[in-house]
Amino acid sequence: MIIIVEGMDNTGKTTLVEQLVRETGYDRVRSPGPQSLEDMIDGVETCLISDNIIYDRFPLISEEIYGPVLRGYCLWEFSRWREYFIQLLQLKPLFIYCRPGRETILKSINQRDQLKGVVDRASVIIDTYDWFFSYLRKSYPLDLIVHNYREDPLAKNIFQRIEKKERDNI
Repeated sequence: MIIIVEGMDNTGKTTLVEQLVRETGYDRVRSPGPQSLEDMIDGVETCLISDNIIYDRFPLISEEIYGPVLRGYCLWEFSRWREYFIQLLQLKPLFIYCRPGRETILKSINQRDQLKGVVDRASVIIDTYDWFFSYLRKSYPLDLIVHNYREDPLAKNIFQRIEKKERDNI
């Protein structure tokens, strides 16, 4: 199984990924942050041949959010992005969008060093993530959980879904 954990900075992604790795024994891949298109393609193609892996951010999604908001453009051409995304969907990954309340995110965003522009554009990044996952949900058959660590700190809903997916795939 492939699990992709996404969301804005300081939304509980890494904490959740660490918890999932401990409980499932899956390998963890952490996105190195901004990178070249070639490096992103290598990462996506590796994903397409991997199993039992948890991504702490995934370049097909993160670049679609952060590229346009912070740089003004995305490195992916839409046709290539869609081709990879459809291949990814055939693997039936579990997408987890970490999304605590807006005020929680905005209060915590200054607690760690951030990429240039993240703090100043935090509201835009939140809105872009919300729009993007809404678009994906309407356009593609996603297995998606929207996770708020303040409402479900033990991630019970996520572990139930993982158990069900593992049972269904046996």
